[in-house]
Parts: sequence; structure tokens; C-alpha cells
Amino acid sequence: MNKFNFKIQSIILILLTIFISFSFGFQDWTEIVKKAKPAVVLVECLGDEGGGCEGSGFVINSRGDIVTCYHVMRGAYVASVQYYDDTYRSVVGILAADSINDIAIIRCESSEYPASFLELEDNLPAVGENVVVIGSPLDYNFSVTEGLVSAIRDNNIRKEILLNAPIAPGSSGSPVINNVGKVIGVITGSMEEDWYLMNFATSSSVILNMNTTCSIDIADWPGITGRPSCFMLLAREQWKNNKKAAFSLRSALEDYLDMAESFNPERRIWAKFYYKLGHFYKYLYLYEEAILSYKKAVDLDESCEEAHKGLGDCYVVLKRYDDAEESYQELVRLDPNNWYAQYRLGLSHFEQGHYRFAISRFKKTLVLYPTYAQVHFDLGRAYLAVDDKVAALDEYDYLHDNYSELGLELFDLIFEDEVPKWKKQYKNFFGEDDDR
Repeated sequence: MNKFNFKIQSIILILLTIFISFSFGFQDWTEIVKKAKPAVVLVECLGDEGGGCEGSGFVINSRGDIVTCYHVMRGAYVASVQYYDDTYRSVVGILAADSINDIAIIRCESSEYPASFLELEDNLPAVGENVVVIGSPLDYNFSVTEGLVSAIRDNNIRKEILLNAPIAPGSSGSPVINNVGKVIGVITGSMEEDWYLMNFATSSSVILNMNTTCSIDIADWPGITGRPSCFMLLAREQWKNNKKAAFSLRSALEDYLDMAESFNPERRIWAKFYYKLGHFYKYLYLYEEAILSYKKAVDLDESCEEAHKGLGDCYVVLKRYDDAEESYQELVRLDPNNWYAQYRLGLSHFEQGHYRFAISRFKKTLVLYPTYAQVHFDLGRAYLAVDDKVAALDEYDYLHDNYSELGLELFDLIFEDEVPKWKKQYKNFFGEDDDR
């Protein structure tokens, strides 16, 4: 072989290597991703005690049915879907569920279904095939990662795909898409083995073989008893925009009451949402609206202490002291050691001029919370109201030693009608400066 021919062959080999590299290692996903993204969704669930769970999903047909992971839906009480256009729809039914392969097919409540959906590939991918994953991990909604199919596990129980495309919490339910835009699998989880991170997906062929003719209403799905999606809005808006969150939540909660009352085992769950709504209204100074929300919470769960507490607080602001006392009394009945209820009862009695009752409640509060300075101050005021300055001075002594500012304020109340020299002598005796 002469030198010239060797150079020609070398150039051809280099060009062939570059061609192969671009063909197999540098897939341009721009158009495929652009078409696929509108069919990808974020699935949000809310569980007991307010705990939440997020995952991904994607639309699979013109009816708007959505595939996500079984473990995303498991244990939820409310579920909703956020679409690529930032609209929200409530989950109303479970069409099929497979806990072994970790797949759930869900349906949302909507008069209009999304125009975009992804086609499922019935055949298993080839090992080494390029794929792309679209999902919403770690609040990076509708993000894209690329990788290769590393291995296939196909047995009678599971059809599982191992791939190296990066994923993170929130990726569960993401579609794994091949280079012709079809879904070959659904991300279900990952496992770290020594230094190697393995990511798993269930084959799309599993979805195609699931029976979707026996739809389960959302109310009958284990762990889920609701329809509207605004609880997720509440979670996002909490403490950022109280007014928006409160009014969004109210509009959806109006649809909940009748349904919630028909599911007695879960009444306490809805009570929590209503008292949270009441808190929003209270912080917005919308006390009448807050009272209505707290009352709904109590109707659903009489033992909801937060709702009784909120009711009492709102009634005090509105000077509806009889109603306030009834709410605080109920709180004491539920928890005799609730110092807050005892204290607020004392304040209610004080505002109405029932000073002896107020003294009794303040004393009970101090048994439960002996270091609460404000109660010592209010107890001192109550003693003054019944002309017991000696007892009021005992409260001053405590405050003087521990909370000087409140002590000085109570001292001024005790001696406001006295001759100034006596006031000065008493203050000097306890070591106070002449000038404040």
C-alpha cells in the first residue's frame, strides 16, 4: 500500500467515525421535544397531615387519559394535574393501576381534552438506543435529559428498561421517548449500586396491555377522596399571597362540602383544609369569612382544636364574647391542659368586666404555663380591677425580676392615682432608677 492510498483510507476512516458519532451520539432532539412537551404533565397529590407528593406523567390519547406512577398516587387524598400551558385539572378517576409495574392510568375532570398526546411503542427498545426523558424533577418542571438504553429485563412479571438518562425526585412517571417520538417506557425509580446509578423504566407495552374498562371513581380509590385541585394551589401560594390562596381555595372548597360529608371516615381530613382556609381569612382580617370556614371545620370534625381556637379568636375581635367563651370552653373540654384556651377565656371575662372569673382563668393558665409574662401582667390588671393592689404588686414583683418592661408598665397602672413620692419610694426600694 503506497503512502497516498494510506492517507486516503485514513481520511475516509476519520470521516466515517465522525459520521457514526453524530448519527448515534449526537441526536438532535429539538423537534421531538417541542412536539412532546405539551403532552407532559406534573401530577400533584396531597396526603394526610398535609404531606404532599409530586411526580410526572403524560397524556396517552385524545380523551386526555394520563399515565403516571402508581407510587405517586398511592396514599393521596387529593390529586390534580398541571399541564404544560400552566392550567390545572382535577383527577376524578383511576382507569387502571398496576402496583407491580408501578403504573397508574388516571383521568381528569375537563370539558375539553388536551390536543397533544404521546403514542406508545409496543416493542421493546434496543440496548444502546438513544432516548430522551421529559419530566418535572426537583421543581424543574418539564425539563429534558438524554441517555442510552443500558439493558432490558423481560420476564413474566415485569418488563423493565435500564437507562442512564439523569433523573431525580419528581421524575417518576416521566415518558422515555425514542428518536421517532414514541414512548418506550415510564420512569419508575432509580437505585445506586456502589458508584453506579441505575435508572429504571417500565416498558410501554405494559400500559398497552392494561385493562382500562373498569374505571374507579376517585372517591373509591384507596387513599383518595376528593376532586378539586386547589389544595395544590394552596400549598404553592401559602404565605406568599395569602389573599389569592384564600379566595382560590374558597372557590374550590365550595364543591367539597357535600362530597366530604358523605365520606365519614375522612371527615377530619376536610376539616383540616377548612380551618387552614379560616386561618387565611383571619390573617386577611376577613373575620366573618374566617368564622364560616372554622364552623365548617367543626361541623366535619368536632374535635378539631385549631378550628375552635380560630373561632374564639375571631369572636373576641368582633366583641362577640359569649360566642368566644363557648368556643374556648369547647377547647378546654377537648384538652383541659390547653393553656391558650384558659388564657383567652380569662381575657374574654376581663373585657366583659367579669374580673373574678378572669382572675380564676389567669391563675389556671399560670399553673399550665407559669413563665408566661403576659398572663402575669393581665392577672395584675385583674387584681387592680377588684382593688387588690397587694396581689397586683406580687405580679409586679415577678415581672420586675424577669420581664422589666412589663413590670414597669404594671407598676405605672398600680400607682397611677398615688402620690408621686410613694411611687418613687417603692421604685427605689426595688432598685428602679428615678428616671425612666
